[in-house]
Amino acid sequence: MVEEIQQDAPLARTRPDSETITLS
Repeated sequence: MVEEIQQDAPLARTRPDSETITLS
């Protein structure tokens, strides 16, 4: 899942609810 998070990193800004924001 980490690999997906890295790709979703730019999306994390639009979806603060996502775990991506934490990694970002």
